[in-house]
Amino acid sequence: MYSKLVVLLTGVVLVAACAKHRTEPVHIRCEKGIKQANQLLHKHSNNYDKAMKTRLQNLIKSAKIQQQHEQYIGCNDNAYRAIELMEPNRKK
Repeated sequence: MYSKLVVLLTGVVLVAACAKHRTEPVHIRCEKGIKQANQLLHKHSNNYDKAMKTRLQNLIKSAKIQQQHEQYIGCNDNAYRAIELMEPNRKK
């Protein structure tokens, strides 16, 4: 009896904990990713050579196009790939 109660209470706690931690919908993450990538590119654009700037701009443009066609997973991939390349602010 005691073990069933423990299992039941554990299940209730897990369900309650999971209900609080919801992820954002993919279309919102896509929009935020594009916005963040654009901000980083404008802020650090002097730190990159022409080839790297073009690469980053193409990733962001690709993300925008995928957003327009509601391909949000690809949009997120491209936007966050651009962010990953800029985050360390390294010169390539």
